[in-house]
Amino acid sequence: MRKYLVLVIVVLLAAVLFVRYLEREETPPAPPSSAPQGEEGVPLPPAAKTLTLPEFSPQAYQPTSRLGGTAQAPAPEISPLAVSSDPCLRETKVKDIIANYDKWRLLPKDKVKTQAERERSAAVLKSAGWQPVGNLVARIGGYQACLSLAGDKDLCVALPTEGGGSEDDMLQVCREALDPIGLVGYSLGKSGRSFCSSYFKFGLAGADGQVRESEFCDIASGGLPAINGRLCPGLPPEMKRLCLETFPKGISGCKDDECVRMWRVYEAVKSNSTGGLPHDLQPLVLAIIHKKAEHCRPLADAIVQEYCQLKSGIDQQMMMLEMTRKQHELNKELRSGRETQSAD
Repeated sequence: MRKYLVLVIVVLLAAVLFVRYLEREETPPAPPSSAPQGEEGVPLPPAAKTLTLPEFSPQAYQPTSRLGGTAQAPAPEISPLAVSSDPCLRETKVKDIIANYDKWRLLPKDKVKTQAERERSAAVLKSAGWQPVGNLVARIGGYQACLSLAGDKDLCVALPTEGGGSEDDMLQVCREALDPIGLVGYSLGKSGRSFCSSYFKFGLAGADGQVRESEFCDIASGGLPAINGRLCPGLPPEMKRLCLETFPKGISGCKDDECVRMWRVYEAVKSNSTGGLPHDLQPLVLAIIHKKAEHCRPLADAIVQEYCQLKSGIDQQMMMLEMTRKQHELNKELRSGRETQSAD
């Protein structure tokens, strides 16, 4: 009896050991750890300890498709400049740049009243000249136009203006960027009637003697081709010619850049596609389609980049002017001291 009992126990133990063996065979081995392991691990290369961010370029902004066709998705929530090591790039906002306009632009001669203003204008001229300043003004105008299209509200009026329509007048530049594209948005049912009214007032100055604003906007609501077919034929010969040149049947009939720009935006908004558009127009079209200001961020980032570069040059020139002034004062004191000693 004992022999059978011992035999049963041995068989049971063997069965248990066999089951455990099978379990170990079926369990996959844990993958080796890739983390460094103190003194016994392999040291990481120096490059693995730092994160290098790619340089941001507004020209490289290529949103991905979201709508039907190739219309673009929203811009990233965080600007690449937010992680820049440059305090100017990281902290500057477009509103700050606008508020400090007189500190980085070329002041008109009749606006220069003090020595400090003369020195700053000289610093701007030496460090940059008119072209970079004009480019920055144009970018700000385009950005404000983009925000206007996203919010369906004219924000150009918030910009500083000198009046007279000068090339570096922010309000004027914004108006030139907004009104034609705002009309396009209105003609496709994407923007409010106020944009049509603004275009009629500023873009068709003098036309109110031949056509009423209400009539123009009623026709324009049917699309740009409707203006060509329904409005232009009923105008006097000279006005008709200008109307047909401004509003041809299609882009092939355009005779100037503004017409081409309007038609390219028209076709892009109509097809929900920004494919083939210049990079500076893409955010404006996206703002019309999606009605979200985040699509204007690439324009804001480009403004900050250009401003910080311009500001750096101006600051250097101002520093040199200050050093020159102090040197002159020191030389004057030295001469005065020598003259006093000679008199004694």
